[in-house]
Amino acid sequence: MADCIEEKDKDMAKRILIIALNCMEFSSAQRPSMSDVVRLLEGTKDPPLPSNPNRFLSSDSSPSQASSSSSIVVPKRNLELESVVVEEISNPHDEKEKEIQFKTLGPWGGLGGDEWDDGVFPGILQIEIISGRREICSIEIEYCGYDGMSVGWSDKHGRNPGHQTENIVFDYPSEYLMGITGFSYDHGTYANSVAARSISFITNKKIHGPYGVNLIHKGDPFTSGKLGKVVGFHGRSGAWVNAIGVHMEDLGI
Repeated sequence: MADCIEEKDKDMAKRILIIALNCMEFSSAQRPSMSDVVRLLEGTKDPPLPSNPNRFLSSDSSPSQASSSSSIVVPKRNLELESVVVEEISNPHDEKEKEIQFKTLGPWGGLGGDEWDDGVFPGILQIEIISGRREICSIEIEYCGYDGMSVGWSDKHGRNPGHQTENIVFDYPSEYLMGITGFSYDHGTYANSVAARSISFITNKKIHGPYGVNLIHKGDPFTSGKLGKVVGFHGRSGAWVNAIGVHMEDLGI
């Protein structure tokens, strides 16, 4: 799989991740302006590393896990190497099986709601997010098979109606999801009231988002860390999306 990715796409994906982390700096003075973001994406200037990239990791990560490179290292204790067999259908009369090896990252956010897991799929076609005043109310994902055809939508994770619906469509297979970043927030309504507040989707072509609530006080940042290929989502939800995580296929980036 890694051999199918052009070197320029790897470099652009790393550049996009660094830019995204700079945009998530706690201090507004350290965040790049929109004009700077455009120049960074165009490559006319190099993005600086975040002031403290290790803060995006778990609080009990050891200092040795911090990285000076453009990749963020996720603590090993959060990774579970698994494999799943999925059907690869090239045509209705020719079915093959392919093993996808992936790591389960996250979920990030709160402990409220019920646990859910969509499983693993070859690709992601689009995502629908409904947000309210303070949190992401629900998320649904449309997955596809190896032929690029839809295999259907996931369950709707979260049930509040919200007031804003956003659809993120990926140009799959030339564009695929490589990671996520976002913020969670405790709005203190009652116990276990931490919810996902905003989320951005990093692909091999661009950053989609942020989607959800975009306020000055954004909450606690999270990131999926090292880039790969997102092949599924999992998390916790009830009235809203309490936490979200990904299943990540390693592309050797």
